[in-house]
Amino acid sequence: MYSFEFDPSFFCIAITGGPCAGKSTFLARAVKLLESRGIVARVLSETATELMNSGFSPINNPSFQEDILLYQLARERQFYRMLKNDLNSKKMVLLCDRGALDGLAYSDRDSFKLFLVEIVSNLKNCDSDIEQLYI
Repeated sequence: MYSFEFDPSFFCIAITGGPCAGKSTFLARAVKLLESRGIVARVLSETATELMNSGFSPINNPSFQEDILLYQLARERQFYRMLKNDLNSKKMVLLCDRGALDGLAYSDRDSFKLFLVEIVSNLKNCDSDIEQLYI
């Protein structure tokens, strides 16, 4: 399951909005601005688009939003590890083209909420200190 340790040198920011809202333009400009100030910035592409471009479909797939969420969290974790290994002590920003919770707009609210509760419960079981981040 997904786990994440607090790191004051790492920021993960989700940029959300509808199609053609300017997310990609903003992300490109944000990377340039951050890097001009000595902050390393990377962009995590939209998870749902990656999955659909790979042939997966949300049609007749009730767990699609859960799959997107789990994959999004795994990708965030892997990007964090890669950034940390490359940069170790510099300030880092991961800009996400859409966030982990964007799937809520495309799914049944109660089902999505139960799934999130399950994830947070698993996080708490992974690391007892992480509970303070969710209270």
